Amino acid sequence: MKTKAAVIGLGIGKAHAAVYAARDDVELAGLVDLDEAKLKEAAARTPAPVFTDVESMLQRARPDVVSICTPPHLHLPNARRCIEAGAHVLVEKPLAATAAECRELALLGGNADRVLMVAQKKRFIEPMVFLKRRIGDDWGSIRTASALYWLGRVELDWFWKNEQGGGPMVENSVHMVDALRFLIGEVRTVYAAGGNFFMPARAPVPDCAAVTLTFASGAVASLALGYGSEWGFATERLAFATEKATGELSGRFDAPVLLRWAPRGAPGEGEKKEFASPPGFPEEIEAFLKAVRGEAPNPVTASDAARSIDVCLAIRESIRTQAPVAVG
Repeated sequence: MKTKAAVIGLGIGKAHAAVYAARDDVELAGLVDLDEAKLKEAAARTPAPVFTDVESMLQRARPDVVSICTPPHLHLPNARRCIEAGAHVLVEKPLAATAAECRELALLGGNADRVLMVAQKKRFIEPMVFLKRRIGDDWGSIRTASALYWLGRVELDWFWKNEQGGGPMVENSVHMVDALRFLIGEVRTVYAAGGNFFMPARAPVPDCAAVTLTFASGAVASLALGYGSEWGFATERLAFATEKATGELSGRFDAPVLLRWAPRGAPGEGEKKEFASPPGFPEEIEAFLKAVRGEAPNPVTASDAARSIDVCLAIRESIRTQAPVAVG
């Protein structure tokens, strides 16, 4: 029997819908959005019943799994209602824009008999999985890292509201923060400097920051985050150094494909591996469905993802106070 899936929110939700529609073991049973034009466009690409409200979808489609791809401030009410209706839930990042909502979602995920997974897709892209496997026994632990993660201009109102999207330091920077937690471990302190440099109409929400993280392992990392680039030009870069190797993962923004590394003390330019452009969505949905079927544990629980939001909120607080902020 096919798993019945639904998607709420058809911005990034279009990518979730396309993955579900392409799977032989899934029936795309419902698409939800308030914008009827988005519904019509999405249904033309991935035919499925369409709804303008969540309650109608739950009653008529009766999905087994739901991807929630709305603005972050709507994650909690939608996740709660879907779980109450008996569905397993995949929530897009960021888990939520506030610490209180993150705590509620973590409790909801911990108490429910349904899977509540967070879609931190960078954990599932091929170059990141490759890195995770090599770090440790092969290369040793990361001792220091440096990341450039400047996105392009975003004009969505909810994106810039602290209680809705959290601004660039939360809504988008959580990708790189979570990737570093995935590779290095838990963050202990944050020290950030930044401000509203390029989007005065969105002040006082900071649009750019330079950040230093210290980790429980003793590792340190520097990050350049926020709206520092433009979409046609934007790239991303993660350089890292371990006891046994040094390396760099780089590429277009949201599509790092080139990994270069060299053992410590080795002559020459080292080695490199170029990956196919990493979508991440098929891999994270496969992991979600495996957890739903009981074939594997939930790889990104709400309580885990909440710790990445804690770091992002600490970055914003450090910018405000101009002082280091402890995490956890």
